[in-house]
Amino acid sequence: GGLFILKDPNYDNTPPTVVCQPVTATLDRTTGSVTVTADDVDNGSTDDFGITKKSIEASQTTFTCADVGRSIPVTLTVEDDYGNKSSCTTNITVEAETTSFNGATWSNGVPSVGSNAKISADYSTAINTSFQACSCEVDTDRTLTVNSGDYIDIQKDMTNLDESLKP
Repeated sequence: GGLFILKDPNYDNTPPTVVCQPVTATLDRTTGSVTVTADDVDNGSTDDFGITKKSIEASQTTFTCADVGRSIPVTLTVEDDYGNKSSCTTNITVEAETTSFNGATWSNGVPSVGSNAKISADYSTAINTSFQACSCEVDTDRTLTVNSGDYIDIQKDMTNLDESLKP
């Protein structure tokens, strides 16, 4: 008899190598939101025996039009089967696709709650259609006319580049 100490040849006391990547989160045109996951932030983290868990910590992980233009810090933590952990920090930048009206059509479909509208030619809801958008920008020397009974529903910012729009 005596004391025998056996060492598991597969024992892992080395933390994973964590690799973050910045994320540009683009709003879904229809829902107006986007959710970022740990897999979105992970840029190829590795471990000798495999990663069993990934998680992110941020002030929020689901974003809307109100967040467009913001940069939100996020921390990615990865863990292996032996409980070893590593973390890294990066940023999530939130954006919305832009669709431009050229006088005949929209470049990327009629705007919706998850997109930005750019009026590059005169626009009238009587001829075209009412619409929703995250933001709306009217180019210099262009007119946006909203007829009675029609609407434009802008969630965030309305910008008139020649500043002729008065409240």
